[in-house]
Amino acid sequence: MRARQAVPAGEGFLRGALMIALAGFISRLLGALYKPVATWLFRPYDGQNGEAGMGLTTGPAAAYLIVLAISASGLNVAISKLVAERLARGRPDEARRVFRISLGLMAGLGLVLALAFYASAPFLAERAGRPETAPGFRAVAPAIFFVSVMAAYRGLFQGLQRMTPYAMSQIYEQIVRIVVGLFLIWLLAPRSVALGAAGYNFGTVAGAVVGLAYLLLLYLRGEAALPEAGSARTGPEEREPVGRIVRAILAVAAPISLIAAVQPLMLAADAWIVIHRLEAVGIAGLQADAALGQLNNAFSVIWLPAMLTNALYISLVPAITESLEQGNREQARRRSAAAYRITLLVGIPAAVGLWVLGDGIYYLIFGGEGGPVLSAMSLGALFMMLQQTSSGILQGAGNIASPTRNLLAGLAVKVILTYWLTATPLGARGAALATALGFAVAAGLNLLASRRQMGPLMDWTGMWLKPGAAAGVMALGAWWLLPRLEGLLGSVRLAVLVDIALAAGIYAAALLLMGGVQARDLLLIPRVGQPLAEWLRRRGLVRE
Repeated sequence: MRARQAVPAGEGFLRGALMIALAGFISRLLGALYKPVATWLFRPYDGQNGEAGMGLTTGPAAAYLIVLAISASGLNVAISKLVAERLARGRPDEARRVFRISLGLMAGLGLVLALAFYASAPFLAERAGRPETAPGFRAVAPAIFFVSVMAAYRGLFQGLQRMTPYAMSQIYEQIVRIVVGLFLIWLLAPRSVALGAAGYNFGTVAGAVVGLAYLLLLYLRGEAALPEAGSARTGPEEREPVGRIVRAILAVAAPISLIAAVQPLMLAADAWIVIHRLEAVGIAGLQADAALGQLNNAFSVIWLPAMLTNALYISLVPAITESLEQGNREQARRRSAAAYRITLLVGIPAAVGLWVLGDGIYYLIFGGEGGPVLSAMSLGALFMMLQQTSSGILQGAGNIASPTRNLLAGLAVKVILTYWLTATPLGARGAALATALGFAVAAGLNLLASRRQMGPLMDWTGMWLKPGAAAGVMALGAWWLLPRLEGLLGSVRLAVLVDIALAAGIYAAALLLMGGVQARDLLLIPRVGQPLAEWLRRRGLVRE
């Protein structure tokens, strides 16, 4: 009998990432299902099948995410990195001080930004070209404070490489956001579509309050207790000045916050550029709002597979920081290579599947005709995933500036192409294609930077060629099966669901037959990974 095998050295951190990915996927899936229900609730009142009502939620949501990037996202990663550094040096006392100082900093910053956001609501709505969305801007403003404080606690757990609290807080936050948001749309949309959209935005506040309460409860119960200082301490005891800690936090957080702001900036660019460029070619009013709604919906779909790499990003920064602080560069390289491998194993079939089944997937989720927009954005799923993973590798290795510059370059490409392509016959599809190309630029530059930083990390045959070939087989199978399933089952939605499941099976089978799966990949899966690897190994379908 074979001994029970552990996850290979240097790859154990991936289990934490997969746990966050599962929670993130559940959260995003709930969000993706939430949007069609919200669209259905708007449908009787906006005259555009609910897509215009959803379009009115876009401006406040995008602006909120941009401000949140400043007040939470970068500081969250900074806390995890600095906590991990000090723990690797055997300095839990200083890790504790990093958290406490960060908590005060984030609470103060979050409060100031929330008040400023609330006060500027009419101005922001006017600049977005939709004055009627001012209530939505006001409704979402308090969430800035609560999420900023919550990010401090998430950063602490992340730095400790304890991912369950981070993951569960996401799920609780999303569930409450959905329940409250849908209830308020149902209550307010009959009075005013704009008020219904504001109710949708207010759900974010309710979710943030519950997510923060959950993490605070765990903290008070002692579940984020730092270890006592031990023999691993390097150098004599020295209490870091508060100013030095604040400067260290900001030095890491500022460029990462800019990175976090770029993606909502892409949404904000769409909210402004797409509306005005469509108006320039004679598409205005509710039709333009509906096109923007399709674009926003498509972006939410390509974010679903990117939940994996968002989780990898969260885990990679402290994991690679820890390896390098301990002088173990080879472990850092193994962790980086494993992260790229998992990214491509999932990202390539995700992008191909969204391209082939764009019409069906969009109809399945939203019930509208935005499939061409989703197909045009499909490759953006792979490029976004690569951009996230490579950013985690670079930031964990201390290279904070390169991912920032590269994503800004991608944003510039996206803005220029959106302005040009939206006013062509492509319309919203042009804006979707611009988003994919913007992420392609950012990902490509990041890959070059990570190669310079860490050396070659990719096995091109195993990581690109085999998953690509398997995804090609999957695409042909899915394309051939879909019309036949529609005829057999008599339901487009059911046919798409079955086709997605069969396509996943075709990809897995093709990848196994091509030798593209290794036992170590399966060992990363909790509970079922070990017996599945053993079963496939006995049949010669996987190698060590």
